[in-house]
Amino acid sequence: TGNSTMVGTLTVGVDDTGHDVKFFGATAGAYMLWDESQDDLIIGGTVSRVGIGITSPGFQLDLQNAGADGIRVAGYSTTAGAAGRLYLTHSNNGTAGTQTAVDAEDILGQIIFQGSNGSAFVSGATIKAVADETFSGTAQGSYLSFFTVDNTTTTEDERMRIDHDGKVGIGSTAPNQNLDVLNAAQITGAEGTSASLYLVADQGDDNGDGWR
Repeated sequence: TGNSTMVGTLTVGVDDTGHDVKFFGATAGAYMLWDESQDDLIIGGTVSRVGIGITSPGFQLDLQNAGADGIRVAGYSTTAGAAGRLYLTHSNNGTAGTQTAVDAEDILGQIIFQGSNGSAFVSGATIKAVADETFSGTAQGSYLSFFTVDNTTTTEDERMRIDHDGKVGIGSTAPNQNLDVLNAAQITGAEGTSASLYLVADQGDDNGDGWR
């Protein structure tokens, strides 16, 4: 009990045969554990937050820096698909670690882009992945929605959607064709060139394909 100060290196166990190290925080049930058997660092408790560059983290992982920086996930492998990955997941259950199928219109994950308005960070654009049906072992239909905010307003509006079947809607949340543009579309050629729109009817199979 009480306070102690150590100057130098603290070693627990020996290389490859050490023991778990557990630190308790000020709140009951809060701790940090180094699990020697799994080589895992675990932050436990009802409110478990890690701050890097910040002393009062507002999220489970809160990174701040005075200059430009980023997060890197690097994969080193000769396997083509073994690259860095970022998983955004959602289980329709309030208990951590418990799996319950998401329903239609549940958000699977989202990327929120924010900037400071002088007093707080506020959202300027968002990309959302949304379930289009209740998930099961044979169904996991979903769509992507893209949101931005009009100038002189603060409300995000959906601008584009990639539907579960690959159809793209611009200004439309229910595209009927591969590309569905609500209201007007414009094609402008670069300076010194003309703009072109090609409607190709035949796929080379001579079956009388047409366009309309």
